[in-house]
Amino acid sequence: MITNDLARATTKQSPLTEPDLSVGFKGGQLEDWLNEGGEIEDDNLLIHGDNLVALDMLYEKFRERVKCIFIDPPYNTGLGFSQYKDDVDHAGWLKFMEPRLSAMWELLAPEGAIWIAIDDHEGHYLKVLCDRLFGRSSFISSIIWQKRAVPKITATNVSSSHDYILLYAKDPSLLNLNFPSKTKEIEHFRNTYPSSPLSDWAHWESAEKTPIRSLWLSSEVGDNEEAKSESREIFPGDPFATPKPERLLARIIEYTTATGDIVLDAFAGSGTTAAVAQKLNRHWISIEAGEHAITHARFRITQLLEGTDASAPTLDLNQMSQKAFKTLTVDAPTKNNEAQKQ
Repeated sequence: MITNDLARATTKQSPLTEPDLSVGFKGGQLEDWLNEGGEIEDDNLLIHGDNLVALDMLYEKFRERVKCIFIDPPYNTGLGFSQYKDDVDHAGWLKFMEPRLSAMWELLAPEGAIWIAIDDHEGHYLKVLCDRLFGRSSFISSIIWQKRAVPKITATNVSSSHDYILLYAKDPSLLNLNFPSKTKEIEHFRNTYPSSPLSDWAHWESAEKTPIRSLWLSSEVGDNEEAKSESREIFPGDPFATPKPERLLARIIEYTTATGDIVLDAFAGSGTTAAVAQKLNRHWISIEAGEHAITHARFRITQLLEGTDASAPTLDLNQMSQKAFKTLTVDAPTKNNEAQKQ
């Protein structure tokens, strides 16, 4: 049976502000938008409600259309945060993730990729689950993201300095990532190994592409402290507990997509993926069950479009799309609906 513990846990009201639900929900129901022939080219979508219900509803219209999926699901750390609970039993966490991963996979385009952030608490079990659902041949890499530049002083024995980002391709033979600048990569390696003669890098000069490295340093894509600083600037009254830095999302989106492609985040949190996708002129769909869909994600994107975004301009806004977005809702799953998904 699919557990809804996490979905229920994420509905805790954020203390940032009392949301005006009449404004927050002015886009209406997702079902109505779909029935009326809504198009992602006209409206980016912020969906408030259970992500499994929303993903199932999106299936017919968006099957194999999404170029990039990024999710930052609850890590199941055993902790409690101000916006959500992160403590369910291990088996329940896997049961929660399985149908959602399967539903997202159906929406992924043949040339698309899914990136999943996770840490040691469930990371290895998640890898096995994804191998079973997506096929081991679809696995591309386990990216090591340096989330912390200095040790956590309260850690016991070992301070975790990294998270994982699992990367899977719908069809690896069709995956064509936008490789990083060869000039920048050569500069990186020369700076890393300054004593090496330039002749050691001659093969780089003639290479057609520069492969993506599986180690992403905080100096390149930001870390937890950078993400929290961004969150404090955007939400000074109630910063989001576990955000990701905008530079990290920018790298993922730029590696995987081009202008006008669709980006999906089914665990939207404070709206970082949506904000970066908006800045990079991508179409986006973000889904969040908690009230922070309104108090954080909707607030953030609205500020961005109004030009009152309080965060530092970590990304070039010259290419930012001014396209509006709709905030849509989905009804909570009924017991009959849950039974059908067992």
